[in-house]
Amino acid sequence: MPLLKNEFTIGMPHMVPGQLSEVELVKLIGDFQWLAISKSLNVPAKDIVNDIGERLYASFINLDLDLGGRTFSSFKEGAHIRVKHRAQFFARRFAEGFFYFDDKEFPDAALEEVSARDDLANARLHGFTLPTPW
Repeated sequence: MPLLKNEFTIGMPHMVPGQLSEVELVKLIGDFQWLAISKSLNVPAKDIVNDIGERLYASFINLDLDLGGRTFSSFKEGAHIRVKHRAQFFARRFAEGFFYFDDKEFPDAALEEVSARDDLANARLHGFTLPTPW
């Protein structure tokens, strides 16, 4: 899957006192993951259903986060966050997303060799992987 790009500005709904909220970040990234699944299936996100027409919802099994030595307090209200991500699919049942985010611009080329958490550290990027069964 090609590299997808999203952006958001940290506002009050994304925060806990004085910093980015981990919970709100995961919600945003979850939405970006669902949009990646939608794009790969070529089906609007609201129309993703199982074989008998029941609406499907994502479950996040595991979240592996690496802030590269920073903390959530490094990301303040008003910071513009850039997110670049891609999804991989396994067994027609699981989608694994790799997300890279920062409040500074970073080149797409830095992500070409990234396919696992250790690669993020080597590329000096902040991000996480988000395996999602669907």
